[in-house]
Amino acid sequence: NQEDVIEFLHKETEGNIFFMVEVVRALAEDAGSLSNIGRMTLPQTVFAGGIQRVIQHRLSRVPTWAYQALQVAAIAGRKLDLTVLAKILAEDGIVDLQNWLMMAADAAILAVNDDYWYFAHDKLREQLIADTKVNERPQLHRRVAQAIEVTYPVNDEYAAILTEHWHIAGDVEKEARFALAAGKQAVKASNIELSIDYFLRALELTTEDEGQTRTAILSNLGESYRLNGQYEEATRYFEQAISLASDIETKARAWIGLAWAQQNQGYDNDSLTSAERAERLLGSVEPPNHRLL
Repeated sequence: NQEDVIEFLHKETEGNIFFMVEVVRALAEDAGSLSNIGRMTLPQTVFAGGIQRVIQHRLSRVPTWAYQALQVAAIAGRKLDLTVLAKILAEDGIVDLQNWLMMAADAAILAVNDDYWYFAHDKLREQLIADTKVNERPQLHRRVAQAIEVTYPVNDEYAAILTEHWHIAGDVEKEARFALAAGKQAVKASNIELSIDYFLRALELTTEDEGQTRTAILSNLGESYRLNGQYEEATRYFEQAISLASDIETKARAWIGLAWAQQNQGYDNDSLTSAERAERLLGSVEPPNHRLL
């Protein structure tokens, strides 16, 4: 309520909430408490150098032993998965996770809400990542990805996250595998355009020698394009899947997908022919849809 304090905050922060919190925090530290801020002589400035200086000031309060663990947590994401993080920190000799969390909370790096821990501001997380050595980042992403895989071995809900971690880690085979799984998850979520992005990414990362995997990617691409109303592209990818498929069931399902795409374009005779080819391969035809893939 004091005009000089309000004027000072406006001058220092220009209304930026993150700046305001940090400036008031710094003033309270110097004054001894929040209530003493209005009684002290206000400084000319709190942080020279803008937001970068604010962030560095906050991070400087973290003990050296805990800083690298925060960098790993930053690589893992803004919201902390404590089970995954505990596995990684234990490898570095940090077995008391709660002590580490409370230290980071006391330094106002981490916050907790309804038992969920997260970085208090994403700019803090961004700075922690920026402070990691470029040549060390792939290994950090690898460690995070491996911990996620161990923690959630059969949960494709983490496929998109794992795709990104393995991409930066430089593991092409795993990136392709999880990009395919992420595409399927996107289809389930009715985010067809995103599924196409993931399937194209998986296709780019596989070779002709990986016939079975590549066929699955092509079939899923065909179905996603069909669901997205891009029937010519759907036809092209289904035809590629048919030519590459080595087993009867996979080839038959690609024919079914092609039959739908042709029917969507009004090519009824071609659609019937494709469906008959699938029938000859399988003996009977189940109505096609994306779940078959």
